[in-house]
Amino acid sequence: EPLRKRNLIYLAQELDRTAKKQNALKVWALVGTQNISFEDQIERQINIPRIEYDLGRLEAVNVEIGKSIVLLKKSACSDNPNCTVAQQNLRKVITDWARAEERKVSAELITAFNKYTENFEDYEMNFWAAGLASKRQQHQDAFAFYLRASTLLKDINPRNAQQQKLFELSLVGGIEMAEYAKDPQMKLQAYRRYLEFNPKGAQRNEVRYQIAQWYYNQNNYAQARDDFKTLSLDTSVSKELREKSADLCLDTN
Repeated sequence: EPLRKRNLIYLAQELDRTAKKQNALKVWALVGTQNISFEDQIERQINIPRIEYDLGRLEAVNVEIGKSIVLLKKSACSDNPNCTVAQQNLRKVITDWARAEERKVSAELITAFNKYTENFEDYEMNFWAAGLASKRQQHQDAFAFYLRASTLLKDINPRNAQQQKLFELSLVGGIEMAEYAKDPQMKLQAYRRYLEFNPKGAQRNEVRYQIAQWYYNQNNYAQARDDFKTLSLDTSVSKELREKSADLCLDTN
């Protein structure tokens, strides 16, 4: 019986390798009816999304990605090297898919990234997904991806040069997506997050100005006046920004 199971798995792998994808799926389905080990379940389930992708069945890919994640989140995966490899393989399915759709991004790909990033802490995948969602003008999705990326990067201390670059770009990207979405509350959240997460960031003073401008646009002139006044008196702020702040401070009176 154990040899029979291994032969079925070997057959599925060989059918896949020789591009007989439909038959490979049939054999993997048969493997799933057997009483197999958890490691074999993982191997089976991680292969299926890739085969479905090779067949161009994108909705089916996301269904199988969901099933893969359920297995990978089980307690049996704790400190299990097979699960680590399986997660890397699942990640590769999604990143290969993303490279193939670099110019024309599908809604299914964004769904795949969402499934993965909601379950695994991976700032690179979130940052990548944000750019892809932006291409589709899914600004709220892109905003959420940038939020997750910046939150994960914030907790890395110290950050290397590449991580610091992605950290800054994630925070700025969140602001850009909020502005594209034309959502006032999302904008304020993005501005405040930049100052909270990166108080010494390169865009610090510009973001402070944008917050003051936000209150001005919301007709909250008292708050806008205080913020513009603070900026106009701050010698660390550029002369141009100080002058603009001073002018708008006078406008609030």
